Amino acid sequence: MQWYVVSLGDALVAQSKMYELQEVLNLAWQGAGRPSSMQAGYCYRGQGLHCQIDLYLSEPLQLLVSLPRARRCESPTADFQSLLGDSPSAMA
Repeated sequence: MQWYVVSLGDALVAQSKMYELQEVLNLAWQGAGRPSSMQAGYCYRGQGLHCQIDLYLSEPLQLLVSLPRARRCESPTADFQSLLGDSPSAMA
């Protein structure tokens, strides 16, 4: 599966941005019939005071929502946490 990533920046500041995007992504996913090929989630990068949040989207979801700063990437890391209800984990 192809993936896209968007860096949301510093974890303390990015939380509100992530919640806004989660709502948009959930609506798009549900509107498409909740396909298992559409996945979105996040991973933390770094540690301590300099932790960043990366938002990952599967290609079908990115094609639907077209987030402007998304770029192709490798699969998410093992700490991927889904943002889409009962969508499967990227690591499944």
